[in-house]
Amino acid sequence: MGDLTNGVLGYVAQVLVYAAGIFGVTMYWNGKYREGAAMLNARFNSLKEELESAKNVRNNTNVVSSSSK
Repeated sequence: MGDLTNGVLGYVAQVLVYAAGIFGVTMYWNGKYREGAAMLNARFNSLKEELESAKNVRNNTNVVSSSSK
């Protein structure tokens, strides 16, 4: 009457621990992936801004040098 053997309880416990482990590992790697993607995105944006500022400086010097001739 509602008596479960140790084998059934042990099996259920192992399944729950395994599922928790899989979800934990998945959440960890998803977090690391997002962290890495954010870092790469920030670096890409900073390089893009540096390139655009270098273009602007180069274009401004060309205008100055051509008007002084």
